[in-house]
Amino acid sequence: GPLKVMWPARRHLGLSTDQMSTTLRCSPSGRVCKALGVAALALLPHLVASGQELSAPRASRHALTIGIGDYADPAITPLRGVVHDVGNARQMAQSMGVPEANIRVLQDRAATHANIRRALKQTAEQIRDGDRLFIYFSGHGTRYLADAAANVCREALIPADLSVKTKAPLLTPEEIGEDLAPAYAKADKVFVFFDACHSGGVQARTR
Repeated sequence: GPLKVMWPARRHLGLSTDQMSTTLRCSPSGRVCKALGVAALALLPHLVASGQELSAPRASRHALTIGIGDYADPAITPLRGVVHDVGNARQMAQSMGVPEANIRVLQDRAATHANIRRALKQTAEQIRDGDRLFIYFSGHGTRYLADAAANVCREALIPADLSVKTKAPLLTPEEIGEDLAPAYAKADKVFVFFDACHSGGVQARTR
């Protein structure tokens, strides 16, 4: 799916938190639709191209990659390409000057709702004034009906331990924003890329 960059810190690099938290209405059919936006597509080629001349590693740069291709619930379609996404994310982090010791990877069934939130919090707590943070997520994304009466949907990411039957737990933008708050307050730049779509992740459908 397309990429989206959000939650810029002191320097604005994409969508604002207000744009991120805007509610979206469901389609009349109730089917979830469209991938997370394409705001990062304009930035991505520059980052990949810069990888040909890697920045010198700096202790002030950090990265967290979350890639989920293998879900615990067998009803959720595996994403075989995620393993390649994780490798590409590592290359992107290295091109930004993130040292190997500062690259953290949470992959497949280890990327549960609790573990993702724990990793986000721990990574955010490591950030000092002027540091830079790169976060990459590859996996299923969805929308859920937040207000049935108003037919209002909200966006969410699907962790490895989501149950199709209960449609929980979901990783919401509010949770991600809360966990990364310490980083927003101190970081010079925060890059967050989501490679996920809204095409029915909780129903094991992908684009």
